[in-house]
Amino acid sequence: PVPSSGTLWELGDLSPGQRKQIIVRGTLTGENGDERVFRFIGGTRKTKEETTLTMPLSESAHTMRIANAFLGLSTSVGGRTGSGVVVAPGELVNVSISWQNDLSTAITDAVVVARLSGFPIDGSKVNSGDGFYRSSDGSVIWDKNTTRGALGNIPSGARGTLSFAFIAPSGSAIESVRNPSLTISVNASGKRVSEEGVPENLQAATVQRIG
Repeated sequence: PVPSSGTLWELGDLSPGQRKQIIVRGTLTGENGDERVFRFIGGTRKTKEETTLTMPLSESAHTMRIANAFLGLSTSVGGRTGSGVVVAPGELVNVSISWQNDLSTAITDAVVVARLSGFPIDGSKVNSGDGFYRSSDGSVIWDKNTTRGALGNIPSGARGTLSFAFIAPSGSAIESVRNPSLTISVNASGKRVSEEGVPENLQAATVQRIG
């Protein structure tokens, strides 16, 4: 349910044994190792107009720790990063994606996908010596097969670089586009075995924009 005000949810009457669920979605920000605590209080209030509980009946706290992504990712365009990256029409654009295993355990079956979106790119002019260009969605894909096993098993602390290049559209191709820009969205997935011996699926992502 949506909150009635701020972080207050009205659950109505509860019959004996009845359960209701609130799902909260959001993004946590902070530095590696920072803790964030969610505190939940359930109870009653005297009137519907009140925005705080008059009589708390139950309280629970849940602590979460912010940690680096399992696979550290960074993208550079012609050696440049940040929001000020600009390329000229018809220019050969070289993109490098650096990765590093930030876990204390090995990562297996890693897959990295770089998706190009924004102004149109000629797929026939996208090249990657260690990746595969998928024209159906404008993505460059790297896995253990395209990298000769490099992404098949990544030891803790191991690092590497993936690359591809494309030709920026000509001036005539984008002259009708207002504020033309390109977004390179990089997503990674992989697997590891947790300390409890349970297989886990992992995800990481980063974005680089070009003007």
